[in-house]
Amino acid sequence: MIWKARLNKLQKFFWSFTCILLAGLLVSCGGGGKSDAPEAIYYEDSDQDGYGNPNRSLLATAQPAGYVLNPGDCDDGDAEIHPEATEILDGFDNNCDGQVDEGLTSRLPVLSISDASTAEGDAGSGELVFTVSMSAPSSSNVTVDFSTSDNSPDANSASSGVDYIESTGTLTIPAGNTSGTIQISVIGDTQVELNESFMIKLSNPVGAVLSRSSAFGTILNDDSAAPTATIYISDSSVREGDDGVTALDFHVVVSPSPDKDVTFRYVTADGTATSESDYSPASGTVSIPAGSSNATISIDIVGDMLLEGDEVVTLVLSDPSGAALNTSQVKGVIINDDGDAPALPVVKIANNIFYSNEGSGIPLGFVISVPVSAHDISVEYETSDISAKAGSDYVAASGTVTIPAGASNQIIYIDILDDSVVEGDEAFSLSLKNPVGAHLSAGSRASVGIIRNDDSVPTLPMLDILDASALEGDSGNRIMRFEARLSRDGAFVTALNDVTVDFATSDASAISGSDYIATTGTFVFPAGFAKAFISVELIGDVVEEGSETLKLALSNPSSGVMLGRSMATGTIIDDDQPFVASLNDTGVTSCSDSENDNLVCAGEGLANQDATVGRDAVHNDNGDGHAGYSFTKLDSNGQALVDQGTDYSDTPWACVKDNVTGLVWEVRTDDDGLRDRDWTYSWYKSTGINDGGDAGTSNGGFCVDSANCDTEKYVIAVNATALCGFTDWRLPSVEELMGLRDDSLRKSIDSVYFPDLPVLEGYWTSSPVAYGDKQVWAIEFNYSRMLPKSKTANLRVRLVRGGN
Repeated sequence: MIWKARLNKLQKFFWSFTCILLAGLLVSCGGGGKSDAPEAIYYEDSDQDGYGNPNRSLLATAQPAGYVLNPGDCDDGDAEIHPEATEILDGFDNNCDGQVDEGLTSRLPVLSISDASTAEGDAGSGELVFTVSMSAPSSSNVTVDFSTSDNSPDANSASSGVDYIESTGTLTIPAGNTSGTIQISVIGDTQVELNESFMIKLSNPVGAVLSRSSAFGTILNDDSAAPTATIYISDSSVREGDDGVTALDFHVVVSPSPDKDVTFRYVTADGTATSESDYSPASGTVSIPAGSSNATISIDIVGDMLLEGDEVVTLVLSDPSGAALNTSQVKGVIINDDGDAPALPVVKIANNIFYSNEGSGIPLGFVISVPVSAHDISVEYETSDISAKAGSDYVAASGTVTIPAGASNQIIYIDILDDSVVEGDEAFSLSLKNPVGAHLSAGSRASVGIIRNDDSVPTLPMLDILDASALEGDSGNRIMRFEARLSRDGAFVTALNDVTVDFATSDASAISGSDYIATTGTFVFPAGFAKAFISVELIGDVVEEGSETLKLALSNPSSGVMLGRSMATGTIIDDDQPFVASLNDTGVTSCSDSENDNLVCAGEGLANQDATVGRDAVHNDNGDGHAGYSFTKLDSNGQALVDQGTDYSDTPWACVKDNVTGLVWEVRTDDDGLRDRDWTYSWYKSTGINDGGDAGTSNGGFCVDSANCDTEKYVIAVNATALCGFTDWRLPSVEELMGLRDDSLRKSIDSVYFPDLPVLEGYWTSSPVAYGDKQVWAIEFNYSRMLPKSKTANLRVRLVRGGN
């Protein structure tokens, strides 16, 4: 594992570490400077009562913040419980001696405070009254302190001084009474806003013990504009079940509450789910009476035990009356609970090129092939021009072809149009998309149809462009030269006059801006020559990668010639070592001796330290990432930014490619949208129980779509947007996410490329903890540590794709 390798490396060269122990197991180590101080075990003191949790400790040479030397706290979440506390009759072991209420015969009354609310008012101040209740009367006065605070970080938090007057004090409940009240002044206004809340907390009781010690005060908005009522309905989901029917409920809310009856119509439609077999089709009219604001639409889901993926039924909404619809349709996800669907077969076009003679009268046939399947497979197709023109050279076509169950191929026929024009062979393409029941082959989803000319031999010379290749180089720019040639009847001919033709490069596997310099223009083929060359500049690097390709296309030749082969492939030959996916180094670029840190690694006795070996020593240029790290900023289409030095505030980028590992990483936003950096998610994998583990917690986080706040649903949502042109985003493994950690940085991730790190953070991985099926490894870059986290926790996510 990456972190283990780094730990061994740093320990080997005399670095001191702080190591976290959880129930006696080593779970994380953080680096620091060399120290001669003795190591000691410190215990985490969450409630700051001077006693630590014996099950959470770390080994360090100096006392860390929040840790103490004294173990023995039997409840580290309650500052009133520790070994020196006074035992009171409250049903708890207050002094951690293993006994409850020992030696006590009378019980103190128990104090609780209740939530409260009041209307805001338009001006001045009103009172919000909290009631403090006592379980039994006392023979003496009971006192308890109170204080208010904003309900941060709740988005609907009230603000002291704006919405209410901050208050602290002491409440006295006279002897014989069982309750008292606390009045907090509320500041009125006429602003139309959401209900807002603040918190009040009790502390330091005398003559009683606390039960519920905090409560919320809600300031109810009583202002209103004259809004138009809107019908809100959101996507929904439900587990399928093994048999019978299960209700898929869509919740309808009208806001503001209408002053007249509201109606609208709905009807179900197939998405990937099929009516009758997956759900019962339904339609109808929803009526919400004036003064009401809620309704529910229920669709019956048909349970089965088929191995299949999640399926979607669409609810189409129309004909609203009395209010406006916020959407015309919503999705209902039928969550498969039977296991993953079998792998789908691959549908493809059998060959890259198909031929037909122009005047033969025989259509050109494209063979669509697929492995024999037990169900029908369909796929959409469409033709498009290359050099041949629809309507004059062939009949444009589009539609859907179906390969029946048990068959292995189907043929799409395209009609070819005859003419007497003297011309060269011409080409058009046929492409496939939107398969049903199968996947498209990545390399065989499009094919070329060649229409062979059968008219008289052209009298004009033919201009062809040939494929080219060139070594990449390690730096600077090299030239790739594409040969253009003139010929007639297979023999070279020279141009009688200057010949012009437009040209343009385009990406294949190579990316303009990082692998080559995109270029377009008009090329002049000089008179008297039979051959000439078009040059494209390549960008050298030392990244270990495979060979890559780009395209060069010719168009609009001048009179006197005709285009033959108009598209060529340029191969950028990788001249570095054969590409092997590698690991990032530690980022450490300085050395240490027995007295000093941060030394230049040139002195005597400093050889073979971390900074002198590995990628950080060989590739320490800081040009595309700190030390040996190498990153490329990608825009939302997956293209490298032209200016890699731009600041995120000037030109935001959507993804970052790690040129060392080959992984592409998501960059989070700060716009309150789907990928905002502050959203949190619970860890959830609906098939997790089938992996011998725990599925986790569905929708437990806080995000833009309150119904989809877990890791599995976030991955689905991002893939639906085709972020940076990709639809295979996933949670990273713990090794992959640790590969971004730079041990030389305080926040151990390069903020030049990842400017999205929030103040409080922890990032999920896909790697469960081996010793417990309810925990998953998480990475905290602010503290450069790896921790096991419960699947019920709410953490952040940074998705990844690709890799080797």
